[in-house]
Amino acid sequence: MRQSGEDSRRFHVAVRLHRPLGSTTSNLTPASVGLADVGLTWPDGTLALTGITGSFGAGRTGLVGAKGSGKSTLLRLIAGSLSPTTGTITTTGDVDHLPQSLTLGAEASVADLLRIADKVGALRAIEAGDVDVRHFDTLGGEWDIKTRADEALRDIGRGSGDLDRRVSDISGGEAMLVAIAGIRLARHARSGEPRHGAPRADG
Repeated sequence: MRQSGEDSRRFHVAVRLHRPLGSTTSNLTPASVGLADVGLTWPDGTLALTGITGSFGAGRTGLVGAKGSGKSTLLRLIAGSLSPTTGTITTTGDVDHLPQSLTLGAEASVADLLRIADKVGALRAIEAGDVDVRHFDTLGGEWDIKTRADEALRDIGRGSGDLDRRVSDISGGEAMLVAIAGIRLARHARSGEPRHGAPRADG
């Protein structure tokens, strides 16, 4: 992967591709990423990236650059949370982004890392007898969300029922594993698999 032009002196990316290690139980679709002359300029006119071209696919990829050179910005572009000012980014399969600041929210819960805190809160409210329509909208029919979350946690060696534990109570590595499990939960929710549960209450 390379960055062309004068800015390349500030930003150098070295990419190393490795073959996948062994089999995986993940249901994620293998991803591939292509970058063609990608650039990003912030709203204030500051140039963040320019002329990024490269591609990578299945396996482990290392993105190396000096501090502040734009590595996290590039990853956000690839994941789709930012849009490039110039150039094109093509992705196939499942692509997501875990920010470096993930473990800094010590008061966040495991449910927050799994990205299901709002759904769990809505389900608990309904189970407690609150039939506010907003809870049903938030839950979106995922009546099995706690069951699937517990299964995801057990798969990474965490105990069932850890949803309310704080990030400060687990290690940084464990927090990353929980966040990856959250990505898998989100993929499952978008897969269109049928779910069964209680009917929606509107009164």
